[in-house]
Amino acid sequence: MSDWRKTYWQSFNVAGRLVGACFVLVGAIFVIYGMISGGAMFAVPGLVVAVLGVLLVCARPYRPDLHDSAPPKDVRTNSDDFFAIEQRIEQLYEEGRRLFLQGKHEEALDRFKRIYEDTTVFRDVEEIVNDYYANGQDEWIAKYQPRFERRSGVA
Repeated sequence: MSDWRKTYWQSFNVAGRLVGACFVLVGAIFVIYGMISGGAMFAVPGLVVAVLGVLLVCARPYRPDLHDSAPPKDVRTNSDDFFAIEQRIEQLYEEGRRLFLQGKHEEALDRFKRIYEDTTVFRDVEEIVNDYYANGQDEWIAKYQPRFERRSGVA
């Protein structure tokens, strides 16, 4: 997905991690100051803030543009799973478009349905699948044939 939502939600997740890191830092400073001064008045709230910061840093990515379908974040492993999912969805869409242009409409619909199972907000997948069932195959083909031809540069 190359639209603004991808950048927006990635920025949102990075900002959440940065806020969490700041909470951990401030919480640690308050805990240390509370231990040095001997007062629980600073140590206990500092501990609470630090724990909240750790929870923010370890939270799983929030991606409502993909119906929050990102896998849970595991801090110990590399988190490239989201990009693999996004790449798979992009490939399914292009494969569906190509099959549609080849006249293999049922197979193309199957690709779009597989995307629709994961997310309804990827490009125009929801509209494509719903139009097939609402209007029938002939109207569906008539509507999307010119659209897919324009995208592929075939005239």
